Amino acid sequence: GSRVFATGETLPLSLLQNPWDHAESVSSPPRPHGAPSPATGTTPGAAGLEVDTEVARAAFDAAVGARDAAAAVRACLALEASMHEWSADPTQSDARDRARETLRSMISALGDAADTGLVDPRENAKPWVDAILEVRRIVRAEKRYDLSDIIRDAFVTLGVEVRDTAAGVEWELRG
Repeated sequence: GSRVFATGETLPLSLLQNPWDHAESVSSPPRPHGAPSPATGTTPGAAGLEVDTEVARAAFDAAVGARDAAAAVRACLALEASMHEWSADPTQSDARDRARETLRSMISALGDAADTGLVDPRENAKPWVDAILEVRRIVRAEKRYDLSDIIRDAFVTLGVEVRDTAAGVEWELRG
């Protein structure tokens, strides 16, 4: 669809180069003092920023829980935008400090995710574990229990718990 841009709205150069890739990346001009937040409908003041902070934190936590890094970043940016919008309000008390602490903890969590990833570790390990479990199945069928024990011990060392059940082999990552 098409979009109308308001006077004063900031457009990144990359939007002009490829507008279809930037459906949500344009930023609105700062809200006039006293205007409600577009995200929450609240007006400036400590309570409004606190609501924006809670909304952003909930969106961030949901995004991390869903392993959606882009949505987590959008939640951080929404909180930063709210902090900027509310910065001119003298009635904020310590709401801006709490919002800043929340934003910093969200960014810290994203930093941790950059090291460990937001992908489920089991999904990363699955192809490898399944391949070795197939080798284990073959050596057990050939009654090569010495090799099966070596595979089992390697799994233990790697933090993979393997259980032989009536329904087949189950595995789980440990700590």
